[in-house]
Amino acid sequence: MRAMARGVCKPTSVQSMHLELLNAVEFEVIQGKSMPIISSAVMSRQHRDVKDSLLKLAAVQFFTEVLDKIAFENEKDVHLWEFLNTMLIDFDTSSSDGVLPLFRKHQAEFLKVLGYKPEIDLQHSALDDFFEYIVGRKITSLSFFYSVLQ
Repeated sequence: MRAMARGVCKPTSVQSMHLELLNAVEFEVIQGKSMPIISSAVMSRQHRDVKDSLLKLAAVQFFTEVLDKIAFENEKDVHLWEFLNTMLIDFDTSSSDGVLPLFRKHQAEFLKVLGYKPEIDLQHSALDDFFEYIVGRKITSLSFFYSVLQ
């Protein structure tokens, strides 16, 4: 769902700290003239460790980029929502050493949630090619993730 957060960029905005990227937020929406407006927001989970680790952030960015490119707006999908929350919590609580195996695990789970069952070895980068195939273009966050991984 797209909604506008008016005044969130002002230095005195109370909502700005709640409406950061990757925060889980409970919010109220009122109908505006052209689009819904967020009237109040309260952060329920911050995922601070993901934001503090460039490697974890790069991995999570892959999933959010794919989701942004293939999800339909205003379509409720409980399984996709549960996957996204679980994935964020897993990366938030994992050590930096376990990011690549966790990344591969969640790639495979993501494909299952999306309804794909590829006939590929899930331990190799063929998963990356498959995601780019279903998105229909190059996923820029993948190269960012691998550059940070090295």
